[in-house]
Amino acid sequence: MVIRGNNSLIGNSQPLYVVDGVPIDNQNISAPNQSGGTDYGDGISNINSEDIETMSILKGPNAAALYGQRGSNGVILITTKSGKAGKTRISYSTDFSLGNGLVLPDFQNEYGQGLNGNFTHFRKSDGTIVSMSDAIKNNFTGTPKMSAGRDRTTRASWGPKMEGQTYEDAYGNILQLTPKPDTYESFFQTEKQWVNNLSVDGGNEKINYRFSYGNTDVKGYIPTNTLNRNNFSLRTQAKITDQLHMDAKVNYIAQRETTGPPCLMLPITPLIYLSASHEAWVTTSCRSINGQLRK
Repeated sequence: MVIRGNNSLIGNSQPLYVVDGVPIDNQNISAPNQSGGTDYGDGISNINSEDIETMSILKGPNAAALYGQRGSNGVILITTKSGKAGKTRISYSTDFSLGNGLVLPDFQNEYGQGLNGNFTHFRKSDGTIVSMSDAIKNNFTGTPKMSAGRDRTTRASWGPKMEGQTYEDAYGNILQLTPKPDTYESFFQTEKQWVNNLSVDGGNEKINYRFSYGNTDVKGYIPTNTLNRNNFSLRTQAKITDQLHMDAKVNYIAQRETTGPPCLMLPITPLIYLSASHEAWVTTSCRSINGQLRK
């Protein structure tokens, strides 16, 4: 979140978060990058939204006056719910949602691996492998072959038109080169997100309490991607004397998250950002050389 624009050369322009008067560290411990990685979230993402009572924003001189340099990018003040005097109250809420990928990857599905309309390699009848250009020049007999190499010709996707011809893939399998339409559409699944919240609060004029429990369970639209988070919160306020008040709060958060298999250095890695209640850069799938999707 950015309140006052980009104010840092290193890219950290997020505001200061203050929860119940206490500034919190909102760093992302394991930020993802172009080589993959996992986003474990920041401090603010772990707050149960059902525990928030009010939220306000400070910017400009007001933020700087109260919080100094730490408030130079603005301040977000969050006040969480507390118990109210009266009878014990129990509340429960649940939310279930479904989702699908809005924009799927769009790849050409007419030409196979290679360059300039041809395969990159060729396996001769005697079992040796030569370049396709040498095979054409010397009129060798054998089978066109794809490669898992990293040079520009083997990584290109503008080889022969896929018309059912026989070829050998990078793993030695003899296959037919045919288009594989809608492989990504069949790969993604419907995302299911279920959020449950339970709270108990009560008290009197001298002391009050509030306990809350929240569970977030997400089955992402990428296979094997799941998130399960449990939030426990207990807050007690007491008026000991007219001059002495106590406000104690304990939070416990347990989160388990799994992502897709790591497939670094392949053409579509990382594939997408995960866009559910958490944002995690995930390496979700690998496309094999013949255009099929490997999970």
